Amino acid sequence: MSASAAAKASAQASARASNTTPVTPESSPVAESSPIDGLEESRIIHYSTLQAFCAAVRQLNNNLDHGRTRNQYLIVRDVDEDIMKHIDDREYKGVRYEWHGDLELLIVKAVTIAHETAAATFGSEISFNARTMGLPQIERQLTGAGKCRAPGGSPSKEPGWSMINANVRGLTPDDFPTIVIEVGYSESLQKLRNDARLWFSMSNNDVQIVILIAVRRRHNQIIFEK
Repeated sequence: MSASAAAKASAQASARASNTTPVTPESSPVAESSPIDGLEESRIIHYSTLQAFCAAVRQLNNNLDHGRTRNQYLIVRDVDEDIMKHIDDREYKGVRYEWHGDLELLIVKAVTIAHETAAATFGSEISFNARTMGLPQIERQLTGAGKCRAPGGSPSKEPGWSMINANVRGLTPDDFPTIVIEVGYSESLQKLRNDARLWFSMSNNDVQIVILIAVRRRHNQIIFEK
């Protein structure tokens, strides 16, 4: 999918949703920031054992599931490459990872049914518009939430939803999607914006469009970044 085709497909999908503006490399200026900007209220732990990490992840998911928090994030320090591999091997359900090897920093994001539904629904609109535009399947390959990593292996990140032109790029963690959707609660909008900047920088702008969706749980609403 070319940049223009990607933009057109996402724009047509956006037209069906009010107040939606896809974030592009041109509309998202690069600024010096910390990976944990916007996560000041999130819990921070230092990695000690896999058992303790599992317990912290379970607590995060339980707090979200029972409505005790709308903070989806857990910040874990002292996570080197070997520890990250052990964590990846466990394949925990309901979480996504953003790992910064140079900082030995792992950001765990817990996802809910509301977030998965929002990403899948809007993603299907993009896929539908790409198909009606006549783009072949290979140019609108869905890649889900598979891990992507920058050259050198760090940072690495998992999107909420993504689409790739497999005619131009492959389907390995070294090949970035064309379009990414990131979803979170409205309280984490600053973090979502930082996610967009990270996608552009770590992919050297191979990621061409990032769409941010924020969920307002109390009002049963889904809103889009302006």
